Amino acid sequence: MLGETIRQRRIEKSINMREFAKTLGISPSELSDIQNNHVEAIPYDLLKKIALLLDFSFDELLKMPLVFREKEYKADFICTSESIGDFL
Repeated sequence: MLGETIRQRRIEKSINMREFAKTLGISPSELSDIQNNHVEAIPYDLLKKIALLLDFSFDELLKMPLVFREKEYKADFICTSESIGDFL
């Protein structure tokens, strides 16, 4: 799933978790939540940074399912905070 894939690639590239979180502009605990699938959505701009830094195509990451507490969500649920109003 998405979080596991991010963790695996980060480790393959020998990137320290704290260092990667700092580069992304998030806390290590936020990165841990992403890698452990404890988030329901990942902001679009953050996912773009992850793709760039870990040499993924953005489309490749978008197509991966995001698993949250045993529920599987399609990546099209990933949105920015600005677009949330469109769903309400």
